[in-house]
Amino acid sequence: MINEIEYKGKLWGVVFFHGDPRLEEIDFSNLLRTTIDFHHSRSKEASVKGRNYEGKLATDRKIHLLGSYCGRKYDTKLKGDFGMMDISFLLMEPIRADLN
Repeated sequence: MINEIEYKGKLWGVVFFHGDPRLEEIDFSNLLRTTIDFHHSRSKEASVKGRNYEGKLATDRKIHLLGSYCGRKYDTKLKGDFGMMDISFLLMEPIRADLN
């Protein structure tokens, strides 16, 4: 299932390899916004911090496939009030229809 998040006027797609239900929706949204900002950098790793977590965000900067979805894969290792969490997902960039 694809999730969508609107950020800076664009609609981004997110598909999970592995999620964690203990991460609250507001914290997850903030993690995705941080990931989108990080997506445009040339870095492979960044520190992330939210209301109830902190940890590392990493990517190999390669495009991965999950079924019919493709995008850059991100892995997070988060420490929260409720223990450790590993979350992996694809972030799919918005497509401009006027370019097709």
